[in-house]
Amino acid sequence: MYDCYCYTTNNLIKGHSLYLTAVPYSEDILSVNCPLELINKTSIGDILVFQDIPLFRVLAKIWHNASDNISRLVVLVEILVDFQFNSQVESPTSLTLSIQKNGYSLAVVTLSDKGAKGEREDTSGPLIEKLVQDKLPLRHSKGYILSDESELLRVLLSDLALIQRYDLIITTGGTGVGPRDITPETMSKVLDCELPGFSVSMLVASLSKTPHAAISRAKAGLIGKSLVINLPGSPKAVEETLSVVLPAIKHTIDKAQGDPADCAVK
Repeated sequence: MYDCYCYTTNNLIKGHSLYLTAVPYSEDILSVNCPLELINKTSIGDILVFQDIPLFRVLAKIWHNASDNISRLVVLVEILVDFQFNSQVESPTSLTLSIQKNGYSLAVVTLSDKGAKGEREDTSGPLIEKLVQDKLPLRHSKGYILSDESELLRVLLSDLALIQRYDLIITTGGTGVGPRDITPETMSKVLDCELPGFSVSMLVASLSKTPHAAISRAKAGLIGKSLVINLPGSPKAVEETLSVVLPAIKHTIDKAQGDPADCAVK
């Protein structure tokens, strides 16, 4: 439970957004002042509950200037219900918030120069979301398309895992040996630990379909507490490889986030 304070006299309107901040903001910015621990701990898609009322949904964590013109990490949330305040700015409204997680969060990153320029439709990204959602309850999912640039991918993966705190991040594309295939090298720069069992399982499944799978350099592992998996770029290969590791994803995420239950399967 986190004690937060709202200094505005404006009522909260369902569908609008506001910031959760660790320092009070100016009155013209709709915000709720919260402990820094809440700012750091929230993950994208989390529901923040007040007196059994789902009040906010976490949309993103961003850097934002406060009144002192210093950027701080804030949480952008969607207001889920109309909420009326009965207070003055001098006497802020107290909100005791708790974090509720209903399902998992998924980010899908498509690596494609043509896709980034709008010259090719992304079919693998939506397929990944569908396949995951069929096996794993999702509270939030979002797709990203970027060109095959190592620095762009490195920055994005770090943000998705360490700032937004996604549970699962899946990339598609860039796992071969072409001059623009930079996904595996970039993964090596940001992974905290590698999970070779995922890569081996996907490779074995692919080799049973085509000998061309031998050139795959896909990796999997953890960045912080986020599970990150590289998949090939084609929809057919995506389905073949993802279906092999899907049964292990929930268990891996739960363990990475501190689940103390035994790993043995009866």
